[in-house]
Amino acid sequence: MARFGLSEKQWALLEVGSAFALVATLSRQLAGELDMDWANFGLSRDTWKYLTTGSLGVAMVFALKSSVDAMEAYQYRKFLSEIDERLGLSGVNHFQRAQQLQRSVK
Repeated sequence: MARFGLSEKQWALLEVGSAFALVATLSRQLAGELDMDWANFGLSRDTWKYLTTGSLGVAMVFALKSSVDAMEAYQYRKFLSEIDERLGLSGVNHFQRAQQLQRSVK
């Protein structure tokens, strides 16, 4: 199912790219704290600023997507429980109920 107009493949590519950006920015930060000469990986400060801002933006989009997924899962469980209530099955262990029905048929 597409979220925000992006396919699952596009979400996977964004996730890989954001993970790479996160690893790169954290590696740069760690190397900078250790006073290593190669801490910038050949990129300018402005490029690192844009990369860090972009990775934070993508992380916020993933947080929003996760929130939407959680709400949909909650609404689905609520829908199933409403169906169970209408059928008189609320509070029933469906596995035990299936075993009872199977025993009564024999």
